[in-house]
Amino acid sequence: MPDEVTLQRRAGAIAGREPLGTPFYRLCFCVFGVMGCFYLPLSAAPLHAAGQGGNFGAGLVTGVLMGGTVLGEIVATRLIARLGRRLTAALAMLALALPGFAVFGGDLVLVAAACLVRGVGLGIVLVVAGGLAATLAPLARRNEALGIYGLSAALPAILFVPLGLWMMAQGSASLVAGATMAFGLAGLLGLSVFPPRAEPGGNTVGRVDWAAQVWPATTLAAGAVTAGVVITFLPLVVGHSETLLVEGALLLHGLAAALSRLAAGRHGDRRGPMGPVLFGLVATVTGAVLLGISSGNLAVLVAITALGAGFGLLQSGSLTLMLNRAPKGQEDAISAAWNIAYDTGLGFGAVGFGLLANPFGYGGAFLLLAGLILPLVAPFARASARRPVRLQRHAG
Repeated sequence: MPDEVTLQRRAGAIAGREPLGTPFYRLCFCVFGVMGCFYLPLSAAPLHAAGQGGNFGAGLVTGVLMGGTVLGEIVATRLIARLGRRLTAALAMLALALPGFAVFGGDLVLVAAACLVRGVGLGIVLVVAGGLAATLAPLARRNEALGIYGLSAALPAILFVPLGLWMMAQGSASLVAGATMAFGLAGLLGLSVFPPRAEPGGNTVGRVDWAAQVWPATTLAAGAVTAGVVITFLPLVVGHSETLLVEGALLLHGLAAALSRLAAGRHGDRRGPMGPVLFGLVATVTGAVLLGISSGNLAVLVAITALGAGFGLLQSGSLTLMLNRAPKGQEDAISAAWNIAYDTGLGFGAVGFGLLANPFGYGGAFLLLAGLILPLVAPFARASARRPVRLQRHAG
């Protein structure tokens, strides 16, 4: 009797051309605007805060932003159940967009408070949109569809993280703030794709076997830690005078993450997600080690590209593993858990690396980071060599 992976492959061969549909692509457009609002000031705000509080200030604003994001993700499923997806998404987008100018205020406390509000809005909208994306995607093309959805969320990182830094280099913090608000409000144009009322039943977090989700969530968090470090500290590690190098490295990081996430999604529909997770961990450790032992321009570009590719592979592989291990109808709960792992890692990376950099230097901190992630490789290498991950049958 064929196993479940074989059955999924056969289903994919039969239904692989099933269209994703207009609502799915409209959701991707909405997410593009939301993530543009998030990413444009993501490196610019820590650079601004570093002028007020040094490494601590730079790490603080990213840490508070991601802490607020986790808070939003925790409350998101309850808001969806009470308000419906559409109203929940609208309120979250406004919370993300409206504090744009306060992020570049003159007081560090005000900046941190604005980042907190934006983080809450981001966390809520990520859960709302991520759960809807998993629901709209045809099962036979779900990994590929989630890769496309991930690309719509990653493209703003490619385009707008370096653009925000370039604007800051021109002395245009107000321009960054205005563009941040504009992108957030543009996301409201896609609100009609969200159902206006809460779906009856489902998405009860108690129905999910959370013990089975620990390992994939941990691997995602490991990749997110490195992303938080790169986004927050790369301008400080390389130096303010190397603007072109920083912008180019961040562009490569985002591009590598987006392309590897899309490729891993297509791979997951055919062979399962374990391979992308394993190679994502290896690429992440390699990039961190390279940054720890060399500060040359070429080494920086290669290392940042490896970290980006590893992060994209881990995003796609971990999400597929988590969805495969959960009952049908729990997409919002899994979306919340996945995003919590993502943003906890991102925030911890920013704050933790800032604390490590003072006593150990940037190189030593990168080597310590690689040492913390390395133990995750062994269990996934054993599982990948043993057999493909078997898919859990979804309960109706």
